[in-house]
Amino acid sequence: MLLRKLLTPAIGLNLHSKRRFLKFQHAKISMLPDSLEANGLSYKIEYVYTDSRIAKAAVEDNKVIIKLPKHASFIEKIKVANILKAKVAKRLQKDPDWGRLTSPDFYDGQVLKILGKDYVVHIEKGTNGYSKLIGNGIFLRIPFDREEKRAKLIAMHRLLARHMLEEVKRRVDEINKRYFNFEVRKVNLRYAKSRWGSCNRLSHTININLLALFAPDEILEYIIIHELAHMKESNHSERFWNLVKTACPEYKERARWLRENGKKLGS
Repeated sequence: MLLRKLLTPAIGLNLHSKRRFLKFQHAKISMLPDSLEANGLSYKIEYVYTDSRIAKAAVEDNKVIIKLPKHASFIEKIKVANILKAKVAKRLQKDPDWGRLTSPDFYDGQVLKILGKDYVVHIEKGTNGYSKLIGNGIFLRIPFDREEKRAKLIAMHRLLARHMLEEVKRRVDEINKRYFNFEVRKVNLRYAKSRWGSCNRLSHTININLLALFAPDEILEYIIIHELAHMKESNHSERFWNLVKTACPEYKERARWLRENGKKLGS
């Protein structure tokens, strides 16, 4: 489940179970909204059409991304888009930094703390790309014909997935056994622009944002606890937060740390 409330959330609607939210049933709206205003800033709205029945919205790179079920009627898409636009605008008014994670731009000579250990980044350009971990050195070669920032992120993702995933799995397993004993079949490292983690209860899968590996150990622990709690409670109800609190009494302080410092991780 997304870290929707205290971290970097997405707002969603289920078109099949929540049609009661379609309050604009008779409104004369003929176009999908293409922007919204909040706190004196203008945000461009972009649309993605998916096979999912869930419509959701998130802020990514100073844009609002609205995902709509592609099989919904055009009128339904317009209505839901306007509902989500209003919800996002209201949330941004309360918290201008809501929903944003900064895409890191790794650089040569950078010192990164990953899972509590310091690593030095070495970057060069070449014909063929690669990523290697040698001792405490991270070596990235970026192909000449690739967009540099994105290529560095992809290379870092591959390196962390190769060399750090087993340790992340070990931590998830240890925390799960200590507090929950839920069934977890798979743990993945992903890069996401608007969430620190997610879980899929049907496949018993936990996804952790690779940027979380740059956080202090206690913050990564909180992210893992948050996602494990979603294995039992799908939303951010009082029961969910009580479950989180049982494993992490300091969860409010750790969530606050993420809000205040999360955008700096990896930079």
